[in-house]
Amino acid sequence: MPHDGFRTPLLYKHMRHPIYLGFFLAMWCTTTMSTGHLLFAGLMTFYTFIGIAYEERDLIAHFGQTYHDYMAKVPAIFPIGKRK
Repeated sequence: MPHDGFRTPLLYKHMRHPIYLGFFLAMWCTTTMSTGHLLFAGLMTFYTFIGIAYEERDLIAHFGQTYHDYMAKVPAIFPIGKRK
């Protein structure tokens, strides 16, 4: 399937995975944290980071050096500062 090339619209200029940030906020920002919720949030966070590793591996295979350069400049989850 042809692709238009690598683009970074809107939030992707500040972080590589903005959807995952929203997911983490939904999981961890609760008024009460029960033991079951803590276990669920911890396991889902671990599972998500494994998924991110596989996703980025595939993106590197697809886009090559362009995605490597993007990874070097833009943080993965939290948009706190830019990498050098």
